[in-house]
Amino acid sequence: MESPAGPNGNPWRALARGRKEIEKYKLGNPQSFRYLNQLNCYELVGVSDAHEYLATRRAMDITGITEAEQDSIFKVVAVIHHLGNIKFDKGEESDSSILKDETSNFHLHMTAKLLMYSTGSFIVAY
Repeated sequence: MESPAGPNGNPWRALARGRKEIEKYKLGNPQSFRYLNQLNCYELVGVSDAHEYLATRRAMDITGITEAEQDSIFKVVAVIHHLGNIKFDKGEESDSSILKDETSNFHLHMTAKLLMYSTGSFIVAY
């Protein structure tokens, strides 16, 4: 199935397919991330996510983006995906909210960890 975004699809989808990155950024199954599952298109015929990921890394190397900078870029992408999975319910106060469920709690904690915040500080700030 070709993505409505075009034949190249979402180049960041490959991030969630890289074995090392799955564990490093706690990405898991791409279908479980709201920002990846909206089009219900997880694979493109004739396109290898692993190849696209390596080609993206290679292009970053060629253009002088260091490995640390690449990791930061992919970390931000992972944070965006985790943020998309955080759901809230109305809190007790009129201007407050609470995390909807344990899944939201997990994604909030992963976001804090990836951004190198203490979880408590991040929750108060968020």
